[in-house]
Amino acid sequence: MILRTHIFFAVLIDVCLDFHVNFFTILGSTLPDIDLPSTPLGQSFNKLSQYLYRRFGHRGLTHSVYWSLLFGALSFINKDIFLQLCIGYTAHIFLDMFTPTGVKLFYPWNVNFTMFNGCVETGKRGDIILGIASIIIACLIIFYKEGFFGFLTS
Repeated sequence: MILRTHIFFAVLIDVCLDFHVNFFTILGSTLPDIDLPSTPLGQSFNKLSQYLYRRFGHRGLTHSVYWSLLFGALSFINKDIFLQLCIGYTAHIFLDMFTPTGVKLFYPWNVNFTMFNGCVETGKRGDIILGIASIIIACLIIFYKEGFFGFLTS
């Protein structure tokens, strides 16, 4: 999935969970791709990104469930930060399971987990539609909760 899709989906998850849209959820939704030097996060932390990519490959260690579990466990220390990181991180991994290559959910176990036969190719039409649909649904939920559709009940 492209960065925008991960961010829009993280916003949707925050809205659905009745959280305020949170910087840490958005950050968490981008963190797994630090293992890919061509991503904005990978470019910002180039040396680390290059190392992770060479050592573990893309969608290996950083796309495993262990990081989500760690952030979830750390949420007992600071719920505002680590729970949001966990939500964003988990949302990223979940979305990448829709791609043909999937993710190594239990790295180093070399099994790629996919859903629906990896029906969404990164950067292609399905990816873009998923991102746009996520942000539209998030906006509709916000508008509904704020009463902007009150005229429909009159």
